[in-house]
Amino acid sequence: MVNRDDLKGARLFVTGGTGLIGRWLLESFVQQAFEAEMVVLTRNPGALAFPQVSFLEGDICDFKYPEGEFSHVIHAAASIEGPQVFRSIVDGTENVLEFAAQKHVKHFLFLSSGAVYGHAASGTFHEDSPILPQSVYGEAKVIAEKLCVEGLIARVFACIGPHLPVKYALGNFIQSCLEERPIQIQGDGTAVRSYIYASDLVHWLWTILLKGTPLRPYNVGGSQAISIADLARLVAGIVRPGTQIIMLGQPGLSSCYVPDISRAKLELGLEPTVGLESAIARTANVN
Repeated sequence: MVNRDDLKGARLFVTGGTGLIGRWLLESFVQQAFEAEMVVLTRNPGALAFPQVSFLEGDICDFKYPEGEFSHVIHAAASIEGPQVFRSIVDGTENVLEFAAQKHVKHFLFLSSGAVYGHAASGTFHEDSPILPQSVYGEAKVIAEKLCVEGLIARVFACIGPHLPVKYALGNFIQSCLEERPIQIQGDGTAVRSYIYASDLVHWLWTILLKGTPLRPYNVGGSQAISIADLARLVAGIVRPGTQIIMLGQPGLSSCYVPDISRAKLELGLEPTVGLESAIARTANVN
């Protein structure tokens, strides 16, 4: 278990701190009352306010390096869409690594993605599975991983928790129920996913940062596989029973995006503690 003394006296630099996972990290940092200081790089420094946290305005590719020494870096910034995806991930990672080298940082955690594996028709992805990205985002993450020659790597899969954007299928399903609208599934509902809840996710990331082995990627995700159609039914049953579910897509090839998390379990003692049903209820704030 990670405890508040593990980061005593540390000075952390975090990128992507105002994104979804970054925000969960900041909230966790404050809630666990680590006796440490955190500096967060963001293009929107007025977006959030936390004790023990200061914000540095700048872009990941050309920010002005803050003064002083740092002991830990968590590099979580990355565009997932738009024309600047590749540049922000690859060039941004190079810049953060240069910053870490100048500051003699001993612990560097890069938040990669399960997207490096692409999608399979069935089964799960182990860290030794073939790397076959099927998107610019995934390809950029592969290159960025290779740049982290001495870093810790967390390959994050789908997640769920507070502030979940509606652009994600699960967030959209929950929002549709809360607004008393039908749930619309863009595909045929056969795609398979799994989800890790925010509190588990950040605990895993802190543990990998503090106890992981450099250059040995760890999958971070849920183990409860579920089809998108069944996920929609589950959300409706928990949030608003009777919600209509509409399939918009034609039947096609199914895809599976589920991690094998045995490495994290065996080497770091990590496993999900919040089940999917409870995660959905907490995210929707349903008692």
